[in-house]
Amino acid sequence: MHSQELDFLLMKYLDDSLPPEQRAAVRKILDTFPEARAQLRSHQKIDDLLRSAPPMPPIQWDRLAKRISAAIRLPPPTA
Repeated sequence: MHSQELDFLLMKYLDDSLPPEQRAAVRKILDTFPEARAQLRSHQKIDDLLRSAPPMPPIQWDRLAKRISAAIRLPPPTA
């Protein structure tokens, strides 16, 4: 199994969003391969950090759009 595919499955496994047959297949991989278990622990640590982080402030979309538009209209810098 490719690393990206395993990463995707492990993230879905952590989120409990896999169908039962895929969940069982991932469980079998985890039971068989210590590297997969280590990768799952790594994903769990990242997930725990993200869940414990303070919430992001609300984005002021209108202000952001105006700043982007203004930046686009700027003339290119001269050398």
